[in-house]
Amino acid sequence: MRRALAVCVACAIAIAATREARASDASFDLDYRAPATCPTEDAFVADVRARLVDRGPAIGDRRAFQIRIAEEEAAFRGSLETREPPSMREVAGATCVEVARALVVFLALAMSPADAPEPSERAPASSPTPRPPDGPRATPPPPVAGAAAAPSPGRLRVALDARALAAMGIAPGPAPGGALSAAVALEPRRSLRWVLRAGGAATYAEASAAFGGAFTFLWWAARVDGGPAVELGPVQVSAGPVLHAGVLAVRARNLPSAARSDSFWGDVGAFARVDRRVTSHLSVSAMVEVAAPLQRRSFGIQGVEAPVHEVPPLVGIASIGFTLGP
Repeated sequence: MRRALAVCVACAIAIAATREARASDASFDLDYRAPATCPTEDAFVADVRARLVDRGPAIGDRRAFQIRIAEEEAAFRGSLETREPPSMREVAGATCVEVARALVVFLALAMSPADAPEPSERAPASSPTPRPPDGPRATPPPPVAGAAAAPSPGRLRVALDARALAAMGIAPGPAPGGALSAAVALEPRRSLRWVLRAGGAATYAEASAAFGGAFTFLWWAARVDGGPAVELGPVQVSAGPVLHAGVLAVRARNLPSAARSDSFWGDVGAFARVDRRVTSHLSVSAMVEVAAPLQRRSFGIQGVEAPVHEVPPLVGIASIGFTLGP
């Protein structure tokens, strides 16, 4: 009798260990982003694995999944996006926990083949409160000790950045203009990106001069900036070097004795930037740049001692804009 009981206990332990091993072997490429009040990424992944225990063989899904949860007024909205083949599932709820639970089920179903049994709907063993049969669970799943998200390889992302700007120092007063850049970002970790932007910028300003004339200042240049970008909750903060290379064209109207020139423009400086994501593919940003011109020049009228404008040791650019891309 004791021998039979020992055999039964050993079999039960072996079955449980096998099921847990299958769940822990589940690996998938997941990009999870949610507010701080939502379940953590580790808890989300642990819940997905727990629902796939009954699937059978160990899971090795090569697709990339993207989970996004955002707070909108008094509700939460979440989405599950599969890139290859492209598909999108969305859900809304009064609490982030409710939305996260629904996305767990969506992801578990997406990873299950057509001939596999439907993933288990029971709560993980570590959850203190199971979901009631007629409604969503109200208690978020706590992080499971030792459960870590599957490592995600670095991704290369491409985006388009458009900005409205105002430059100080290039002309006698503020010079309005715009900039357009292509951005390439390498994401080695969930909260860190290395971003490189390359494009062009242009400004135009006009300044009054003596004898009823005026000077116009047209600045256009190629620009490059880059550096690390760190996510801090709902915003992304970045900083790094910035370079401009182009032409400053100065023209005079009704001033025949004024100097007219197209001079090379180059500067080296630094930028600081803050991005706020609005949707999964749109963000708004504010940016400040300070740079030192490589060539300083004065512009004025022959016979008049005071110049109309002299390029200072430092110039500044402030801009606001939006970025389209993941």
